[in-house]
Amino acid sequence: MSRGLRKNLISLAVALMILAGAMFTASVEYRSNVSQQKQDLEDSLEVVKSNWENIIEARVLGLKGLISYVELHPNFTQQEYEAFAKGLYESQNQIVTNIALLKDTTVTYVYPYNINRLAIGRDLALEEGQRNFIRYTKNTRKSIMDAPVELIQGGVGIVVRSPLMMEGEYWGQVSFVFDYYAALQTTGMLDLDRENRIQLTFINPLNGKLKTVWSNYEEPLTDPVIKSIRLYDTSMKLYGMPKEGWNGLSQLFYFILITGLLLSVASFFALRQLITVKDQLQENQLTIREANERLQNANDELEATIHQLVASEKGLKEQYQEIKKQEETIQFMAERDPLTELYNRRKMVEVLKDIFQSGDSGAMLLLDIDNFKDINDSQGHVFGDRVLREVAEVLLESARDNWSVFRLGGDEFVLLYQGEPDLKLIEEKTEEIRRELIVGTKVEHLMNHITVSIGVVRFPRDGYTMEELMIRADIAMYTAKRAGKNQCQLFREEMIQDFERKIHIERQLRKSLEEQSLYLLYQPVVTAETGEIRYFEALLRMGDNSISPGEFIPVAEESGLILPVGEWVIRRVVQQLKEWEEAGLSLRPVAINISPRQVRGKSFAALLHQELERNQISTEFIEVEITETVLLEGVDENIQVLEDLRNRGISIALDDFGTGYSSLNYLTYLPVSKIKLDKTMKDRVLAFGKERALKSLIDLIHGLDMEIVAEGIESQQESRILASQGCDLLQGYLFSPPVTAEEAAKMLAG
Repeated sequence: MSRGLRKNLISLAVALMILAGAMFTASVEYRSNVSQQKQDLEDSLEVVKSNWENIIEARVLGLKGLISYVELHPNFTQQEYEAFAKGLYESQNQIVTNIALLKDTTVTYVYPYNINRLAIGRDLALEEGQRNFIRYTKNTRKSIMDAPVELIQGGVGIVVRSPLMMEGEYWGQVSFVFDYYAALQTTGMLDLDRENRIQLTFINPLNGKLKTVWSNYEEPLTDPVIKSIRLYDTSMKLYGMPKEGWNGLSQLFYFILITGLLLSVASFFALRQLITVKDQLQENQLTIREANERLQNANDELEATIHQLVASEKGLKEQYQEIKKQEETIQFMAERDPLTELYNRRKMVEVLKDIFQSGDSGAMLLLDIDNFKDINDSQGHVFGDRVLREVAEVLLESARDNWSVFRLGGDEFVLLYQGEPDLKLIEEKTEEIRRELIVGTKVEHLMNHITVSIGVVRFPRDGYTMEELMIRADIAMYTAKRAGKNQCQLFREEMIQDFERKIHIERQLRKSLEEQSLYLLYQPVVTAETGEIRYFEALLRMGDNSISPGEFIPVAEESGLILPVGEWVIRRVVQQLKEWEEAGLSLRPVAINISPRQVRGKSFAALLHQELERNQISTEFIEVEITETVLLEGVDENIQVLEDLRNRGISIALDDFGTGYSSLNYLTYLPVSKIKLDKTMKDRVLAFGKERALKSLIDLIHGLDMEIVAEGIESQQESRILASQGCDLLQGYLFSPPVTAEEAAKMLAG
């Protein structure tokens, strides 16, 4: 082998080895880039998956509330359904298009009504596009999701259906209909559509076949990223890959290849030259020195290349750190409420699951902001969001030691304590929260006026699952609200009995209202001096049961039934006056008790005037009795309603004086002409011989140009004392118990 050929072969072998190393390094860079692309797309698909699960699961939780409401109120009206469904609908950020309730398989109730009213009465079991899924939910008693669905009222939607059981038997279905394109936009799928091929499919539970929810391509994908989504009985698959395919080419990839090629060529010529220099070493020392210089230059170039590779490695590390930060952000979004940044319901489920598995004890405090709906309605949702953030800051500040704070949604928050649930500790915590909310919130227009009602449960004493604890905490919280709000109630088993008792009373009241079995009794009010009947007070009773007004009137207030019941009373009283007039009797005025909720509703005044005009009865024969509670909310608006009544000639009396604020200040601006002294206050004054104080009170009321009525008169001695002190009118069993309309007519006849 000649010296020249040997020199060339050695140089070529070394050059090829360097080039092979560069190509291997470039291939590693290529695979790394492809892997990073897949990871980025997988992270994006994970966000879309979480959004799907959060959107569907969070909204479908409302179905459970609607199902519970129907189970408790099986005889509800369209108006009541709309009142309940409205709260669910308006909290869904315009993703939900309607909320429907089907009796069996027929659309019976829907909200919003106007834009969906054509669906009412349609039997979906007969609709070609929906009947199979309707029958599936009916036959299997399982929830199901279908998309896309051609809606009978037009358009395309995503439909989630859940069966509604009544006493263990199938009763019907409730459904949320999501706007198809709004849901796709909200989950972020349409944002990925620009650069990626995306497909969302699910296995149709009816036939086990694959059904496409949405796709932006037709041909099959090769090596896609896949995410599984499980929603109720629906198994979904989310596929994705770049539209141009996986591409690992980058500047660093080309740099490595070019650098390797240059080094390969340089090494070939450098080594070939080195060999030449070695061969000529003995011939010329000068040539050796020149070869050494060229070799040093090549070495400098190699060091520069190494420095560039080190810089590239630093850049790759920085990219890795950025990816880690993005992962932390995604994790934060998955377990945090976006408005308040508190832990969300999903995180609370995880925490409780760990606590239950470890067998630890603890306590749960369910907090609900008092009158938050009024705040939203009067100030707007932006202002309401500010209130929620203020409350969240106060709760977070109080969540020390073993306490954690969560926002469940709406205006509901939870404080979770892990440890032995000491009652003194819980009481101190609730007092601290209520105190800090009053002095620590700085939202304009509401400074020092934000209060909460709190329900407390302890575990495992009150439950072993989140569902049990939430139900009992909810009952305790609503007990606090019924007790006057801004209170804390510890769950007790008898609360369930009280709750069931109120449900029973509400059902009986609805039944009496529907069957027209309510009736009125009339108790006369007489003048103190002569005993002559001045007017009657109409007293409501429920037929065919022993439920007293003291029980069913508060239930009517809480449930909203006081409005239709109040309308019935107004119509019946005016009708009774008309009947007495047609019978030729000398009429006396009749007093009607009006609740604060009726005053706030304002519609009762219009109905009263309408009924008086229709029956041709003068306003002088109607008196309205109110209580001091009209001053709790909307004082200016309520007083204006009462002023309008008085200007129309209707007398107004203040009932139960002495049981509420017991303040004479508001008597100077309330448009009332009579004060009814409550029996308990009258008894206390007479029992302690405070006739002079009674005389002073009567003189003061007379000075305000008002009459005073004493209730609960049962003895001649009480009658004489009150008459001697200047009391104008008396009412009680001494003169007459409440009597029927027929017996009252006999009194009028003389």
